[in-house]
Amino acid sequence: MKPRIRSWRPLDMLRWYNSFLTKPKESITSDELEAFFEGAKAYYNKSTEEAEKKWSLSRYRWRFDEKTSELVFKHQKGSLPTLIAKAQIISSFFVEPQEWHWSWAAPHLPKKSTADARRVRNFGRRMKQTPLYKSPVQLKTQKHLRHFMTALALSLSKKAETAYTGQGKDQEVVFLLHSIRVTENEKTS
Repeated sequence: MKPRIRSWRPLDMLRWYNSFLTKPKESITSDELEAFFEGAKAYYNKSTEEAEKKWSLSRYRWRFDEKTSELVFKHQKGSLPTLIAKAQIISSFFVEPQEWHWSWAAPHLPKKSTADARRVRNFGRRMKQTPLYKSPVQLKTQKHLRHFMTALALSLSKKAETAYTGQGKDQEVVFLLHSIRVTENEKTS
């Protein structure tokens, strides 16, 4: 089941946001911030629900192809068609030590796979929001904020249609997806 942001907790988010401000006098107002995050939350919830309803992504195993920047979804029992989507890697969230690592900070990833994460970094610099342009981000006490950062990335993306969180052994990998489709060899069989 995909994580759903149920409660925005504006005061918690505002405290977290303000704790990273470097120049509070240049920040946007709390009402503007809350409206922005509300829009991002609504888009995240709607897009992930629609993608799950249409594609049942939670029923698949995934593999990322760095050469093509595509995420391949295969059903373990083979009863569902193989899917493929164009993907951007946003981050990895490591369960221990509860850290969010932005993909733009990973030198082994191709730049074409991290464009949306770099867009978040640039937004963070403009807004003077340290957790958006520094990596890793410690989330020990507020690990639910990883969903908020994913919602922000989704709302800033120019192409993404939905977000997907792939489960790994000790980490979650966050992707933004567009152009989800059944693979060609599945269509012809």
